[in-house]
Amino acid sequence: MTIREDVREYFEREAQRNPASPSLRASALAQARGQAVERRNFQWITGAVAILLAMAIIAGLLAANALRHKNVAPVPTHASPSQTVAAPTQLCFTAPPADWATAMANVAATLAGTNFAAGAIDEQDGVVYGGAWTGSRTIIASVALSTGKMTAVAPMSASGFGWMTYADGWLVWAEPGVVDLQLWNAGTHEIRQVATGPQLEGTVYLTGSRSNAVIGHGYMAWSQAVSSTSAELRVYELATGHVTILDSGDVGSPVFAGADLVWTKRDAGAAHPRFVFADATTLQPVAPPAELRDPRDIGSVAGSPDRLVWTGTPGSGNGTWFVDDLAAATIRTYIASGHYFQFPQLAGPYLVWFGADKNSIVDLRSGIGIDLPLPGGVEAAGDTIVVDRPSSVKANVGRTDVSVLHPSQLSPLGPCTA
Repeated sequence: MTIREDVREYFEREAQRNPASPSLRASALAQARGQAVERRNFQWITGAVAILLAMAIIAGLLAANALRHKNVAPVPTHASPSQTVAAPTQLCFTAPPADWATAMANVAATLAGTNFAAGAIDEQDGVVYGGAWTGSRTIIASVALSTGKMTAVAPMSASGFGWMTYADGWLVWAEPGVVDLQLWNAGTHEIRQVATGPQLEGTVYLTGSRSNAVIGHGYMAWSQAVSSTSAELRVYELATGHVTILDSGDVGSPVFAGADLVWTKRDAGAAHPRFVFADATTLQPVAPPAELRDPRDIGSVAGSPDRLVWTGTPGSGNGTWFVDDLAAATIRTYIASGHYFQFPQLAGPYLVWFGADKNSIVDLRSGIGIDLPLPGGVEAAGDTIVVDRPSSVKANVGRTDVSVLHPSQLSPLGPCTA
């Protein structure tokens, strides 16, 4: 079974076990209407105070002071969604341009007798890491994109890996639904087991893919469930092995976005989570950008130096991509028919994801994309997109072709004819 199918099946089970509440949209609408009422009430009170001032200066000041401290809800200092969210862009999908098709047909590695699924990219050294299934073993492996040579990194469970990430010379991965983080140094080949824990299925611990880690700035950070209602955002210092708890509660997996470490947190009694920001270097709290301060429906999240991307939870808002252009402080939304939005990745201005029935690449500047058929997977980082195409699925071991795309060196996607 390929890793992509393992991950898809796991999250399909989780979505069925923990469906999103049908009241989420109604709650969001009610909150928006409540904010509008607050603004109207504040404007009415301001007018009333002006009338009182005209009638009697002293009485008017006293009334204004009482209203300001007792009866008027404060107006949020950040911009309202109507000021920061652009109108939705309808994505269109077309055939790959000729140079994209040529790049995908140019096989960087042919792995005979192996089903390989990419999981992380080392752009600097031109290496892709992933899970490999052969006739006799299952391993975490590296593939040199310049030579096509595959090298074993570590043993892997037959169930594959749930997620994987690479940065600063370190690779980390875990099995689906298990808080068992394996950390591997690409220079020394040292393997560390950073955290172990029980299956995140059942009634004791928070469910879902909550342990996804990020690496950078000399540390690894991840969210580890500790009860049915709480998790800890943990930070592991690579040099010392020291672990600190940065946050706790209903906290989600972190990402790097811009100059910050970003994660989600659902406050007690809240209908939706919110984004929490900390300086990625100092780990000190910082205020979220104005357009990201309100709670909202948040499912899968990804970040890059320029953007923060997320989709809604299954059953509610996962038919929309939300993309915050951090420099412009604007949230752009993208919709499409016939596509299931999940597991986002970013390669510059290109959004990449793998769905239940296809893989997709979209240029966020134009809203034009291409679909890549299954079986196979996509992995993105920086200016690199790796495409893996196994010749067989599940228990049938065949051959995997691996191709590499560098979007900045290719022509723009499109045009769309529909």
